[in-house]
Amino acid sequence: MGWYGYEKYEDRRSTYGNEKEAKKRAVFLKPLIIEKQVQDSIEFNAFIEKGFRYGAHGVHQTKKFNEKDDYPYQVSLTLMDTLRSATFRITNSNEFDSIYRHSILLEKPVLNDTVCIDIAQYQREMKKYVVVNKIKVW
Repeated sequence: MGWYGYEKYEDRRSTYGNEKEAKKRAVFLKPLIIEKQVQDSIEFNAFIEKGFRYGAHGVHQTKKFNEKDDYPYQVSLTLMDTLRSATFRITNSNEFDSIYRHSILLEKPVLNDTVCIDIAQYQREMKKYVVVNKIKVW
């Protein structure tokens, strides 16, 4: 099918909390404050970035949204910590205007509300994910 058949350049993208990638793509705007209920070794990052799509000819190109687009900014959140079998779930997603996949979309580069997130870790003996911690981001 190839690159053009999948039309990956049409969907909104996120760096999923990868600050290095966000800076490389020149979409990183500012870090957010992260408060964990209990300090642990699970990796989590959150920041505000400019909304973007991949370029028409590959994933390494970046086509940034402009001010005229709906929700030109987004909160980039870590999707998962694979080394520790942990996932992150936004628990208060109904408080935000718009969420696309795992990103909170913003009209301005300001997060007005606190984002509440559960950290779930896979428990092999129970064969399911269990909430082990909570995070607040603002």
